[in-house]
Amino acid sequence: YSTVIHSYAVSKLPQKALKAQELFRDMMTRNIKTNQVTTNALLNACASTPSPSQEVIDMLKGVYQAVLKVNQADHFTFGTVLKACSNFFFPKTGDHLFALSVFEEACKAGQVSDGVLQQFRHAVPYNVYFELLTNGSGRRSSSEKDDFDEDEEEIPQEWRRNVRDSRYRNGGAHRTRYYQQQQQYTKINE
Repeated sequence: YSTVIHSYAVSKLPQKALKAQELFRDMMTRNIKTNQVTTNALLNACASTPSPSQEVIDMLKGVYQAVLKVNQADHFTFGTVLKACSNFFFPKTGDHLFALSVFEEACKAGQVSDGVLQQFRHAVPYNVYFELLTNGSGRRSSSEKDDFDEDEEEIPQEWRRNVRDSRYRNGGAHRTRYYQQQQQYTKINE
């Protein structure tokens, strides 16, 4: 089921979220247990639906709230919902409050990965993003705005504490390791 729901999410079908929801409901009718992979695939089908109806937006919010309620949200969940926020709300309507609440939940849950940060950046105005990452983390003052580099910004470890994918735990350290590996590979092949 999860694979088919994911297939809908990455398809170009205009009603992919509704098709994915049908499969999800079929799982529940048959008492087949769902998991993070299944719910994240359903959220992704909603988030990637072009010109979503109010029904799809309500479905996204409902699934997200259900996942939070049972404490199954991971950094993929938060990133996918933030992707939906940037696709549905901001900058199209200027509404970024839902995205802000999703990011705050990700921080509380310790599930802020690089992907969550990237999606959050697209889901809110830059000044909101900047203020939250500078003053919210206490790392920089707002007078340092010109020097702000989001790739180098360190966020509180508490915001990343539960990210299970080791690439995201160290606040971007994976990028450093990647570049070191690339340099070693280049030296070997010269």
